[in-house]
Amino acid sequence: MLIALYAIDILIYTVLKHRLDVADIFKYGGQVRLNESVVMPAIYTLTGLAWLVLLVLSELLFSTLLLSRGRGRKAVLGLCMLLPVLVSAEKLSTPPAHISKNVFESVLAAMLPEGENRAFSPAYQAQLQAAPEPEQQCRPGDGQFRPVILLVVESLSLYQSQAQSGIHDYLPELDRIAAQYAYFDQFYANGFTTDGGLISLLTGHFPLPNINRYQSAQAYMGFEHASQDAFQKLAAAHIQARYFRSADLEFIGTGEWLKTLGFDSVEGPENPFYDGMPRGSFNEPGDAALYRRYLSWLDEQPAHSRFFSVIQTTTTHPPFVIPGQAEGGEEKAFRYADQQIGDFVRALEQRHFFDQGILLITGDHRSMTFTRPQEVAQWGKEAMSRIPAILVGGAGVPKGRIPGRWQQVDFLPSLLAAAGLDSCTSDYQGRFLVDAKPAKYILHAEGVERDRILVRTQDDPVLREIQMAGDDTHWAGPALAGSAGPSLVAEVNRQRAVRPDAPSDLGAGLLRIYGMLP
Repeated sequence: MLIALYAIDILIYTVLKHRLDVADIFKYGGQVRLNESVVMPAIYTLTGLAWLVLLVLSELLFSTLLLSRGRGRKAVLGLCMLLPVLVSAEKLSTPPAHISKNVFESVLAAMLPEGENRAFSPAYQAQLQAAPEPEQQCRPGDGQFRPVILLVVESLSLYQSQAQSGIHDYLPELDRIAAQYAYFDQFYANGFTTDGGLISLLTGHFPLPNINRYQSAQAYMGFEHASQDAFQKLAAAHIQARYFRSADLEFIGTGEWLKTLGFDSVEGPENPFYDGMPRGSFNEPGDAALYRRYLSWLDEQPAHSRFFSVIQTTTTHPPFVIPGQAEGGEEKAFRYADQQIGDFVRALEQRHFFDQGILLITGDHRSMTFTRPQEVAQWGKEAMSRIPAILVGGAGVPKGRIPGRWQQVDFLPSLLAAAGLDSCTSDYQGRFLVDAKPAKYILHAEGVERDRILVRTQDDPVLREIQMAGDDTHWAGPALAGSAGPSLVAEVNRQRAVRPDAPSDLGAGLLRIYGMLP
């Protein structure tokens, strides 16, 4: 049975790039209708045939061992004694620092439940839902409107910047822009996926996992409303909110979520502007085309128009395909993307956008690749949470290195302040534009150990973590001193408790995509 379990796990990963989950077997096993066009090509390869032969031989040899006359009991006893040793041996290895570390785990370890899916007791959940939100400190707007562009670059990471890491030199244009204008010395992504980055930047909420979040295709469930009524404030001030992306917006419902959030228009690669262009991953026409499309829209806007816009790139998403180019790969994709960013900033300079306007260039999350040894040496475990952030603007915008610790959720109060509107900060949310004020706490929902929350505080050299475990959520390692320790754990629990449980439908969604469920 164990050999068969491993074989099924390998087949499922080959076809779906998703590990076997025992819960999926019970939920979907009776419904699956294997699609020959999906499964058979995976088997009719050299790897697939080798897998099939090894499966049959392993089962025959193992059965022979157990059933051979006079040796069955000894073989079973030996196996029973060996099994705990094999299970314990897995604990001796160091898990890879990769958000898909379950790819490298045994099939049994990969199916073990983790703390982020341990539910709160009904009584404690009711208590958390009734608890007040953190106290805010608000400042009135100055009435001076400044247009803001948020440029979210897929997988933008510190190790790609020579100036900020000394590791690779993939981003010379971005390093030049940072030196000319301003950059954040320490900037944190609050999550490890694209949806987590968008939730942080556009709602001001931490993407802390609700129950089943990582087993669900409903990535935005519970995050349909921005903090501080940001989009309602923009609309009341007659400020347009526009979204431009070059990748398919139907994936995990991103397009519909953006409309629900309050964007006046949400545009993807279906726009006629891209007709006839070569396409890459997710049907995207490339970063260069995306910037040209945005500039054509900008040129159509009347003078003194009031807008906030988001540009989200895709070309630097794995598998790093550059539309219209035969060669790709991580380095080529980021060098290409970097050159397009440089051209885009120069185009905005030529249009005198920065006389009043502000551009924030940052990433949605650190690249989903293994950490480099140099990253670990410089930043330790928090290397998976650190990303670049460059601030470009004229009068009133900081210049040079911006000290302190900042995070993605700080963007929304900064946007409101830049638009001349009321904005608020708290211990968990800062503001880096107009009367800058950093948050006291930085939180990052970890991707390697998904049942942990990384915690940073201003001017504290100690990196801390919270272990999610339902009612038993606690500090993993050193806790914050005094009452701050329990109160921060309680706030993490409160934020998770106010979100509805997500449906565990990721397995079903993948099966439907591959035609194996109706």
